[in-house]
Amino acid sequence: LIARAGTDEYAVLLPTANQRDLVSVGDRLLVSIRELRLDWEGKTVNVGASLGAISAAARRRPEEVVEQLVEFQGIPDSFRPPDWAADAPAPRAQAAGAEATPEEQQMARMERRQEERRQLADLRSWWIERMLYSPHPLQEKLTLFWHGHFATGFRKVSSARAMYLQNQTFREHANGNWEEILVAVAKDPAMLVYLDNARSRAAAPNENFARELLELFTLGEGHYTEEDVREAARAFTGWSVDSDRLQFVFRARHHDTGRKRFMGRRGTLDGYDVLRQLARHPRSAAFMMDKLWEYFAYPEPEPEIVEALSEQFRKENGEFRPILKTIFLSRAFYSHQSFRTQIKSPIQFFVGAIRALEADLPRNQRATARALRALGQELFDPPNVSGWLGGTAWISTGSLMQRYRLADAMVKGFASEGIAFQLRTRFDADRVLPRYARAERRQCREYLQWRLYQSLLRPRDADLFDAYIARRPPPSRWSEEEVKDVISFMMKTPQYQLT
Repeated sequence: LIARAGTDEYAVLLPTANQRDLVSVGDRLLVSIRELRLDWEGKTVNVGASLGAISAAARRRPEEVVEQLVEFQGIPDSFRPPDWAADAPAPRAQAAGAEATPEEQQMARMERRQEERRQLADLRSWWIERMLYSPHPLQEKLTLFWHGHFATGFRKVSSARAMYLQNQTFREHANGNWEEILVAVAKDPAMLVYLDNARSRAAAPNENFARELLELFTLGEGHYTEEDVREAARAFTGWSVDSDRLQFVFRARHHDTGRKRFMGRRGTLDGYDVLRQLARHPRSAAFMMDKLWEYFAYPEPEPEIVEALSEQFRKENGEFRPILKTIFLSRAFYSHQSFRTQIKSPIQFFVGAIRALEADLPRNQRATARALRALGQELFDPPNVSGWLGGTAWISTGSLMQRYRLADAMVKGFASEGIAFQLRTRFDADRVLPRYARAERRQCREYLQWRLYQSLLRPRDADLFDAYIARRPPPSRWSEEEVKDVISFMMKTPQYQLT
């Protein structure tokens, strides 16, 4: 496809190879798939996917490309788990030293907490690496979606292994069946500990999990009664955890076997009955379709979109694969409303910057964790059971300044006064802005906008960029540090905060 921007022409290969996915609005070019290859004056700019992958996709129909994207289970995955995750966990009594003195037991607990924190840092780095290099990018994006939906935090769970197992559960069921993932999460050790169901007994049912299951996980506020919460809590009594093996265990002696009434249904209901009823509830379908659309496309979808997806979801018996294909092939998904209208989450900002710079991951795990904490998103530790609010909540005066400082730290190896993290990333400035693209200022802008945005700069951001580089020497004389200054500046524009 030949895309025209102003007086220039660009040869663009889209993975969909479909003209309707390329929309020209004045000097703005909207590209449905962000990963593209741009032919620049006989040179090649790689942004995201490889030439082979894009060339192969360009020869296929959109339906085929989306099929491969969604059906990722057929693509081999060689990522190994963290070394400690592959080892069998030591029984807690043994790890603490059952025969030790109180002082020795206290020391063992302190050492264990330190080891847990070390493993958590390792786990966070491992997942970020998966996001960057996994052959299943959609699987990792969905895993992050489920982590925010079924929010569970390390601060209460206190086990990196439990958080790893939950992460694997989200990954395994990422594009699967709604009822199956509900069952898997309800039996997940981290969730059972986090929402206190591991100690729920017939004599004293704990309502925490039941309440969040109805309000945050399946139906939404106002679509259930307090009686439903109480009866669901009774149904889940006895669902507990073997703390040594970190496995689900059903403790029959603690289960309430009496008759219950849940959302109009009566009987000796158990947790499976409650989950099955919720998975098939019409409101559950609408709740999830609205949330899934907002995650991938744009907030506040039109009622007809949610209704159509909900109807299909019910007909497909709660299977997410066909829903994802429908979303990714819909015209609304490629509309102007869906393009760069979402604020990047801190994870998107950080991982996207690594990709755009073709940089190595920072080696300092703690610095990375501090950076993401400063931006407002710690993996495996959301603020509460509601997860991250997202959207405009990602941006405040303070968090925006943290993003700017992170850009400085990643690109130049230092940041403004008062920042706690140092995240120099190894990347080749001449690769991000090759010398052949520095003949003039306008050429630099045209090149970098595709490198960092995969689209044309908005007029306001283009004016900011032009004014910034107008105060500098001609680009042909730029040093490596001056190139890094320009890159850092572009990562601070309003447009770069959007996806």
